[in-house]
Amino acid sequence: MKCKVCGTFIEDKDALFCPTCGAYIETDTKTILVPGARPEPSSAGKPTIIMQDNYAHPFPTHNSPNVPQAYTPPYMPPSTYHPVAPSTSGAATLSLILGIIAWTVMPIFGALGAVIAGHIARREIRAARGQLGGNGLATAGLILGYLQLVPLVIGICLFMLFMIAVISTA
Repeated sequence: MKCKVCGTFIEDKDALFCPTCGAYIETDTKTILVPGARPEPSSAGKPTIIMQDNYAHPFPTHNSPNVPQAYTPPYMPPSTYHPVAPSTSGAATLSLILGIIAWTVMPIFGALGAVIAGHIARREIRAARGQLGGNGLATAGLILGYLQLVPLVIGICLFMLFMIAVISTA
């Protein structure tokens, strides 16, 4: 069977509406009814459709299995993106721990270890290009180590000047 409005071939012989345009299909070949239209056969025997002036909707709006329905996409929840923090450099953590130890237990060895580990950590973090964190820990370890080493070096220099002055006066 063929729709007289849009020309679509309809395989279902029991269809009441065209699956493409939604036009009502009657069994006689003279008239095609569209909801909201009043049919008038023409003098040539071909079907004609005359739309009324005031009509609600030209196509059926009820849920019939033969009437195409609008596609509604399935509900997709909004994506949840949680950025992952980069892992912390082990050398940066070691630098901070040694910097704290330099101020509490072992001033010389702790300060030297904090400075060395801090520089290794900073180089490691720069080479990782954002994949490794801990720059603040490394900087804190370096500051603690240098703050412990600078007075120690100045003290050693003053002690040596004092010893040179004592030896030269004798």
